[in-house]
Amino acid sequence: MKRLRRSNHSFQHGLTLIEVMVGSLIMAGLVGLIGLVAMNSFKLDSTQRGNDLNHFNFNRLTEAFYNDVHASSALSSATVDGKRIVLQKADGSGFVTYEIGTKAVKRGESATAGSPPQKWEELTDSSMFSIAAGSFAAFKADGSVPASMQDVRRIDLKDLLATLNNNPQSKKLPLLSAYLRSVAAPSPSPSAGPAKVYAVLTANNFTYAGNTGITSTPSGKADVHANGNLTRDGSSNIDGKVTYVGTYTTDRGGHSGGIPTKADPVKVPSYTPAQLQSLANSAKANGNKDIDQANSDLDRTPWQGGKRYATLKGYYSATTAGKKLAFGGVWEVTVEGVVYIEGGLQTNNTFVLKGNGLVICTEPIVTGGNTQMRVGASPSDLGLVSLSTRSDAISTGGTSLITGILFAPNGGIMLSGGTKITGCLLAGGAIDMRSNSVPIVEFNANQSLSVLQATY
Repeated sequence: MKRLRRSNHSFQHGLTLIEVMVGSLIMAGLVGLIGLVAMNSFKLDSTQRGNDLNHFNFNRLTEAFYNDVHASSALSSATVDGKRIVLQKADGSGFVTYEIGTKAVKRGESATAGSPPQKWEELTDSSMFSIAAGSFAAFKADGSVPASMQDVRRIDLKDLLATLNNNPQSKKLPLLSAYLRSVAAPSPSPSAGPAKVYAVLTANNFTYAGNTGITSTPSGKADVHANGNLTRDGSSNIDGKVTYVGTYTTDRGGHSGGIPTKADPVKVPSYTPAQLQSLANSAKANGNKDIDQANSDLDRTPWQGGKRYATLKGYYSATTAGKKLAFGGVWEVTVEGVVYIEGGLQTNNTFVLKGNGLVICTEPIVTGGNTQMRVGASPSDLGLVSLSTRSDAISTGGTSLITGILFAPNGGIMLSGGTKITGCLLAGGAIDMRSNSVPIVEFNANQSLSVLQATY
C-alpha cells in the first residue's frame, strides 16, 4: 500500500524515470523522422539541380546549334573568333551567331557576318548557373591543328565551366561539337557518280547531225540517252547503246551499238541550292574579285614570250546580270580548285587551259577560236558548268578541244564547228551536236563525275 501511494504521488508531482526515458525515445524518433524527410528533400533538390547542371538546358542549345549547322553552307562560312562562331545560312538569307558570355550562351541572327544581331535569344539559364566561358578550337579530321582554315573539318566549343549558384560544386562540360563541311567535301557529300556514266545524257531532246561521231575506250561503251526525243541526221555514228523516252527520227539505219531503243527516264545530275551555296563559299575561300575589275586586270596583264598568263581561281562577283569573264588574244590559264563566276566565261583566239578544278558560271559559257582545255589530261578532273537556262548555256565553235565534263543542269548544250570533247555531256535542257569533225566526243568508260560535286 505504501508503494502504491508513492507511485500515485509521483504521477501527481512529475514523471518517473522510465516515463522520461520512453518519452525521450519517442521525441528522438520524431526528430529523426523530421530530419530524414528534410535531408531527403534537400537531397532530392540537390539531385534535381545536379541533373539540371548535367543537362544545362542543352536540349534547346544543342537542338538550335545542330539545326543551324546542318542548315549552313560550307566550312568557309564559319568564322571562329574567340568566343563567337558565325554560320552563314545555306540559302544565303543571313548569318547566325553564337556568343558565349559569362552568364549565358546566346544566339542571334543578322543580315551580314560583320553586323551584330538585332535580337539575342538566351539558350542557358543564367539565374541558376554561372558560366565560365570556354573557347572555340579548330581541328582537322585527324584531330591535329590545321595549318589554315581551309583544312578545318570540325569546330568545337570546349571546356565550358558551369557552376551552380547555390552549390560550390563546379563541373567542366563539353558544350557542343559541330562537324562542318570542308571545302573538299561539301554537304550533302557527293557520290562518285551514278552507277552508269553516259557519254551524252540529257533530260530533254538530243539532236546529232552532220558528220559527227561519239567513240569510246574501250569500244562499244559510248552510251547515249535522252529523256525526250532523239533526232539523227546525216552520217553520224555512236559507238554504244542509244536510248530515248520520246520519239526517234532519222534518215539512216542503226549505229555500231545497234538501233536506238525506247527506255525509261534516267536521272540527270543536278544541284540543290545548298550545294551551290556550299560551292560558292568554297570558291570565296580562295578570294573574291569583282568581275569588271578582273577583266581590267586581264587587259593590263603583260605579254611574256608571245602570250599572257593568268590563274583562274576563287569567286568572281558581279553587281549586274549579263557580265562575263572574257579571254581574248593568246592566253595560258591555270584553273585552281572551285571557281564560281557570277556571269559567263568566254574564250576566243588562242586559249589554253591547264590544271584541275570545277568552273561554275551563272551565265553561258562560250568557247571559240583555238581553245584547248587540258588536252591529254584526265577528263575526270575538270568540270565546266553553266547554270544558265538558255538553250546555249554551253556552246562551242571554232576549233575547241576540251578535255573534261560539260554540264548544263538548267539549260542546253550546243556543239558546232571543229569541236572535240574528250569526256562527256550532261544537260537538263536539249543537246545539239552539229559538226563535220569525227569524232566530236571521245568517251572513256572509266569516266568519273565526282568533280561536279552534284546530286545524282
